[in-house]
Parts: sequence; structure tokens; C-alpha cells
Amino acid sequence: MPAARRLAAEVSSEVIAKRFRKTWWRGDGRPANVAVDLAKELRELRKRGVVVDEHLYAACIDILGSRRRAKLSEQMHWNMVEAGVRPTARTYATLVRSFCKGDRCDRVPYIWFKMAESSVAPDADCFEALLEVYAKTGDAETAEETVDEMLEKGLEVRPQAYLSVAAAQRCVEDARRWTAKVGKSGDRALIEKVPIAELRACRNGKKPADAEAVFKAHTRACGTPELYCALADVYLDCDAPRDAVKVVRRAAADDITSRGLHERLLRAFLAIARKAPSSRASALVRLESEFTFHLDAAIDEFPEHAPLYEIGLHFYSHVVNPAAALALDKSWRGKGVKANYGLLTASEEVIPA
Repeated sequence: MPAARRLAAEVSSEVIAKRFRKTWWRGDGRPANVAVDLAKELRELRKRGVVVDEHLYAACIDILGSRRRAKLSEQMHWNMVEAGVRPTARTYATLVRSFCKGDRCDRVPYIWFKMAESSVAPDADCFEALLEVYAKTGDAETAEETVDEMLEKGLEVRPQAYLSVAAAQRCVEDARRWTAKVGKSGDRALIEKVPIAELRACRNGKKPADAEAVFKAHTRACGTPELYCALADVYLDCDAPRDAVKVVRRAAADDITSRGLHERLLRAFLAIARKAPSSRASALVRLESEFTFHLDAAIDEFPEHAPLYEIGLHFYSHVVNPAAALALDKSWRGKGVKANYGLLTASEEVIPA
């Protein structure tokens, strides 16, 4: 390989993939039609002599996955295959995580099958991505079997894997059998995630009282945005949206805010609206007014966060306010979401090869 081309390959692997993730991760100043723009950047890199390798494709899949565009992540994978770039274990691990983030865990067995069909042996990162899926679906038994399989294959089971298994459990006691192993690792960043895993176990088992105990045990003066979000998720899954609202308001009282907290507050309002009897029109009017106030505040703070708009469209659809739905759609027109009188239809871009 010529020296210039070898240097381009090294740059694409080490530098450009990192820049991709850093520039695109939060979507700052980027249009929502991210798939088309990523394809354009890949073409520009090829014109400059950069080898678009598996590292860059993995970065693109990761970016699309972080925006919950699982279908587009898979399409980027097929573009990679058509371009003659062979997927690696890292590619499939990133793809599995994209489907997990995009709430398409049902597609993960297909991805695992395609990896075996391509004669790519799963590494520890692939299994850790699979464990994240089981943590999300609350499949504790399969998660534990996966750890056993990793040990049988001679793969290192890192603390992150134990954390995922803990999050897949259905009660705090079972979760703590696994988080204890995380504590022994001495990894402070992972140890800080232990209460999140325990709260997710409470969520799987639908045990809000245990979740409150976990929350209080791990918070001193006040919690973190992630802790408040995890606690609110417990109440949302337990069909207690009013308690989820109280959790977000407790966070606000502690001067803690995040786009995740905004999202959960709006989801709680949507759940309350769905439970409210249609005969109580005045209550729905008050709820809609409060929802609109918080939606506007959330969009002002996080204008690029797509789920805020999606929840708004669903809410206005439920309360039958087409004017508000169309106004919201108009304010975000061209950013990847379209609506017809509040009925959400996600537009799927096509990634150019």
C-alpha cells in the first residue's frame, strides 16, 4: 500500500471516526436528515483519498443509532457491504446497540444470525452489546446464560457486562449479586452507574417502593439527572404517571434538568391524558395547557431533541387538537418528522450508496 494511502487509512481509523462521533453525537447545528449528510461526507472523504473503512462505517452506524434510527443503521451496514468493506465484530456490536437504542430489540436475533452467516466470530464487545439488549428487555435468565457462554468461550467478562446483567433482574436483591462484582472492579465510572442498574431492576419487577429506597440510599444532598430519570421510568412502567411527574418536579426543586427529564415529564402528561375520562373535559383542558407550557420550555432548551416533538404530536392527537399538532409540525418541518393532524408518521430517509 502506498505511504499516502496507508496514512489516509490510519487517519480514517483513528482521527476521522473520532471527529465524526464528536461532531455528530449531539446533533449540534446539524439537520435531522443525518443519513443523507453522512453519506455525503463519506463521498467527500473518498474524493480526498481517505479509505472509508469499517471504523468509519461503525461511527456512522453509531451516530444513526444514537438518534434512534435503527432502520437507517441497518441500511448503512448494507451500504458498507455493497462498497466491499467487510463487517467486523465491532460493526455488528455497534449495530446491535443501534437496534437497542431504537427500541427494535426484536431485530437483534436477525443481526446475530447475519453475523454468524458472515463467519464473523462475536467478541466480548458483541456479547456486551447483547447483554445491553437483555437489560432493556428484562430478560435476566438469558443474560446470565450469555455470561456463562462468554466464560466457556474464554472471553473476558468485564464489569460493564455484570452491570447489564444486574439491570436485567427483577428485584434489587438479585441485582446486587451482580453489582457487587462491579464494586470489586474499582472502576469509579461504572460504580456510579450501579444505582441506575438497581433502579432498572425495580422497574422490571414493577416495585416502586424498592425504587424509592434505592434512590434515597444512593443520593445524599440531591440526585443526578440519570437517577431521577431512572426513578421516573419506574413509575411510568408501573402505570403511575402522576408519581413520575412528582419525581421530575423534585429534580426541578434541586435545580436539576436534562432533556431526559423533560421527555419523561411530557410522557407522564401523555399517560395521564390517556387515562383521563373524556367526560372530564375541563380537566383535559387544564392538562393540555400545562403540557403545552412544559413542551415549549423543553423545546426552547433542547430544540434538536426529536422525542419532544414526537410526544407533543401524540398528545395533541389524543386530545384532538389538530391545530396545535399542525403548528408543532410546522415548527419542525424538514427535521425528519411529519404529522397528519397529530398522527405521527416517521419519515425514513434513504441513504445514498
